[in-house]
Amino acid sequence: MAKQVPPRHFGATELRTLAEMRRSEALALYEKDLFSGAYYLAGYAIELALKACICRMFNAEAIPDKGFVNSIYTHRLTDLIEIANMKKLVENNKKDTTFEAFWGVVVNWSSEARYEIITQKQCAAMIAAAFHEKGGIYPWIKSHWN
Repeated sequence: MAKQVPPRHFGATELRTLAEMRRSEALALYEKDLFSGAYYLAGYAIELALKACICRMFNAEAIPDKGFVNSIYTHRLTDLIEIANMKKLVENNKKDTTFEAFWGVVVNWSSEARYEIITQKQCAAMIAAAFHEKGGIYPWIKSHWN
């Protein structure tokens, strides 16, 4: 019988590190014209960054609600934005047309992308939307890590 491995729990520091790693990996794959993998990892970088934001909501002096904890185990970016209490921030930032356009690209990412063949055009749009220094979703999320 296989040995059971306990689940790994991540804190904000680990999630930030993983988000940065997935960002770097996505950019490296994009540079090598490996668009499907780059697209997929770009979405995961966003997911991990949002989960790092969610970590700030935990209080070491209280046991969190089980339903809340279970809700974090999703890959849906729109759900994670709500869980992180950032939905209003997203709506307010949509006044910026660049942010709004970038959000429109990123929010369509799904973990199911691992089963898709992504074109260069789709990937380029995701890489720009996720990582662009001015208006990119990932830098915007990073500004809310603390």
